[in-house]
Amino acid sequence: MDPRRLGTGLLLLVFVSVLLPAPARATSQVPVVLVHGLASNPEHAFGRPGEAGSLYQHLINKGYVLGQTLFVCDYRQDNQASYVDICHRYLIPVIQQAKKLSGATSVDVVAHSMGCLVARYYINSPQYGGDVRTLVRLAPPGRGSFGANLARLLVFMQYAQKTGLGGEDCEGFDELAYVATRANRHRQWFEDFFFYARLLSATPRTEAQDYGEWLIREQPEFYRNAFCLAQRPLLRADYVRGLPTTHPEPGTDLTAAYYEAAAAQVGRQYYLSRRGVKGFLVSIRPSDLFLSGKLTFWNAVKVLVVKAGRQLLGDIIRRLWPGLAARGVAHFLQVDPASEAVRCLLEEEVQLPGGSESFLANYFLWHWNAQEAERRSSEDLPVRYVTVAGEVFNVWAALYDTVSANDAIVETAATFLPLYRDDVFKLYQGLVNLNHFALRSNRAVQEFITQQLAGCQAAAVHHVRGQTDCWQGKAPASLWEPTYFEFVPQDGLGAAGTVQIKVDCLNMPHLAGRVPGITGVGVETWVRVWDGQGQESFFNQVGELPLEQGWQRVRVGCRLQAHGLAPENVGACYEVPGGEFSCQMNWQAGSITSPVPVDSGPELPGGITVPDDIPLIQVIRHSKLTTGKKEQRTFHSRWEWDFGDGEQMVDDDPTHIVTEVSHSFALPGTYRVRATSWANNGRALREMSWQVEILTGGEQRVFTAETIQEPQVEIIINGPDQWITGRPALFTVQAIVNQPPYTHNQQVQIYPAPRFQVVWARAGTFDVVVAVTVRQSYRFPNQSIFVSNTYLHKVPVKVLTTGVTD
Repeated sequence: MDPRRLGTGLLLLVFVSVLLPAPARATSQVPVVLVHGLASNPEHAFGRPGEAGSLYQHLINKGYVLGQTLFVCDYRQDNQASYVDICHRYLIPVIQQAKKLSGATSVDVVAHSMGCLVARYYINSPQYGGDVRTLVRLAPPGRGSFGANLARLLVFMQYAQKTGLGGEDCEGFDELAYVATRANRHRQWFEDFFFYARLLSATPRTEAQDYGEWLIREQPEFYRNAFCLAQRPLLRADYVRGLPTTHPEPGTDLTAAYYEAAAAQVGRQYYLSRRGVKGFLVSIRPSDLFLSGKLTFWNAVKVLVVKAGRQLLGDIIRRLWPGLAARGVAHFLQVDPASEAVRCLLEEEVQLPGGSESFLANYFLWHWNAQEAERRSSEDLPVRYVTVAGEVFNVWAALYDTVSANDAIVETAATFLPLYRDDVFKLYQGLVNLNHFALRSNRAVQEFITQQLAGCQAAAVHHVRGQTDCWQGKAPASLWEPTYFEFVPQDGLGAAGTVQIKVDCLNMPHLAGRVPGITGVGVETWVRVWDGQGQESFFNQVGELPLEQGWQRVRVGCRLQAHGLAPENVGACYEVPGGEFSCQMNWQAGSITSPVPVDSGPELPGGITVPDDIPLIQVIRHSKLTTGKKEQRTFHSRWEWDFGDGEQMVDDDPTHIVTEVSHSFALPGTYRVRATSWANNGRALREMSWQVEILTGGEQRVFTAETIQEPQVEIIINGPDQWITGRPALFTVQAIVNQPPYTHNQQVQIYPAPRFQVVWARAGTFDVVVAVTVRQSYRFPNQSIFVSNTYLHKVPVKVLTTGVTD
């Protein structure tokens, strides 16, 4: 029997077993679901059981069991469908069955290529059940695939070859007919562009480099309307607030700018393949007729013969290559370039032939990425993303200069998404051996995947005992994966008390100026604590934390953050050293192990009854503070304007949240006007830009810019202003926070708690300090902004020594 058929049969048997009911088996290992990519299948993507070197067998060797803790999502029969449809038809049922057969409440997903979008769509969809712990993404097209763009362009060219350009408007919306109609205008403009740029220009310029600039100069109003103002779908999109359950119809997911850029490509190709004698004459420069500085009859004949031969061969290639290439793509990918699957994978941004500006193309994918980033930054989507990318020699660079380093199909920039908390980004670099497909069978990659599935590994920690419990440790700092410090006392953190955690970064890398766009490097920290029953508590930053009795393990997480890092610059700073983290934790227990009952001893002033289920703060430390939070605010500080004509302006009035600026342009031309809102801490909050066409000198334009407005916070602390030592005093906190314009999501957290008790060990006047953290997300038409501010409020309390004696 053919071993390939045997392997296929085994995988199909496993998949069928997933669909059959079976009793759940309790297991400590989180089950794994494998999701293959476009035009693939589980055997091709992950290998077969028993196949040495395959990811499938590697997972089996690590203890995963087929049909119990290892499952596959096989959608090879629907490779032409969108990842939205594949998610509903295949992935969701497999995850449900994996949980049922394993007895687990969550799964880990390992996905390759388009399978990453299938899994990500589920996590972001309304159907998500909160049951994915870790998503491992192998070569993910997170921002679209260059290969899909190329395949789709070939479809448009094929259609234009068959039907010609122009045509009547169709009933409904037809992508192919729309692009062909728009391409007719670009064909005419390319003829003008080549004539003036090639025949009349004194300096040689290639055909595709200056068309965008030529449009800006010769057709400024068209350029503005067709590209700058057209970065929205042609038809109304119905997913403004969330993701639809089915993929949007044509015309509601891709922007008008994408279709216009595709039309420009088609018009250029159509003109080059049919330019004939006129185009032949245009292609000849007068300087070409001078050989060795002389103009003779035979020199001219030689030039004409060579030019004619080159053009004849070039025209044959241009006429045939769209059809041949489309058939080649279909054969290579085993998928129709005109299918919905390819359309769903189009890149997030697109450029004109020879243009330098980028335009929003895939509106659905852009909206999805922005929505996910907002949810993850506000911790509404606690899924750990582990991304594995490959950076290899760019085989497309000779033909497409806008394509950066890639892993054969997907650009490296497309694989990178913003990193949050426990996320990891791993970049493997090589000449050709770490490409899009080779990543799956690379042994180092397989080991890395299983290590990540096993969970976070805490760094080695030096343990010291003194008058108080103290732990110290050092570990490497990185931009690409978090560093963990774990403290596990031998007897647990016995009594209730407080813990002070401090994290510093030694030898902080100076990336500003070395990598384009990076303005600085910061440190993000967080804490997780587990008690004896396995219950977890989470704190979003280090500092002074109240600890409950019975906590058994404390894990401190920290990672570097590069402010302003763009996906296309990831490769430039991936190997930059990140310095070293230093972490110290000091724990102090209280003088009592439980609150004193309020019904014993003298009657407390005010008749306050103190519940036993709220935090108790024992003020016996030197700081005497009820919270170690520091005030930290981010708000608009100033506007910086650049009018594109050499003139700049700074508006440093922080009250100008919405500002209107008038500027007079001295000379006619096309200008890019930019306004940047800067925060008090140096962060760029909002960037706006306008492209204006000035026809006459001295023309004046008015620009309106708006940025975020800091929320107004009022903190009210209710409690006694006089108290006695040795007895708990109850305080309640009320935080009144407004919602500024453009607020999309707002979360308010009170520290140490909305209700808390304080016990003073000695007399004196002390401040009860309360902190309120407001996590605020703003959504503007073209940008989402996340800000976290902490506000402090304190009230003095006079503490007296109790007059009760034994």
